[in-house]
Amino acid sequence: MAKSPIFDTSTIISYSNEVEGFYHSAFFASIVFFELISTSIDRRTLQRYSRLRDLLKKSDRILSPSENDFWETGKSIHRMYIDKVAQESKL
Repeated sequence: MAKSPIFDTSTIISYSNEVEGFYHSAFFASIVFFELISTSIDRRTLQRYSRLRDLLKKSDRILSPSENDFWETGKSIHRMYIDKVAQESKL
């Protein structure tokens, strides 16, 4: 049976207070913002992520993966799985 990779944004959510403090030194994937926005429970949280996105956009820190980027990432994870480079639960 094939394994399904899980991409979890819970670390961003758990450390959201700290994330805003170092936005200028990190890159964020646009897909993370889609997930955060879609799961925002209240308007205040939505506004907070919107402000963070605006700051990141101004400083050119948002990465928007292309179809090819996702394809190559999938192939890399597949190779790691086949070569047993990491524990299955970490892939």
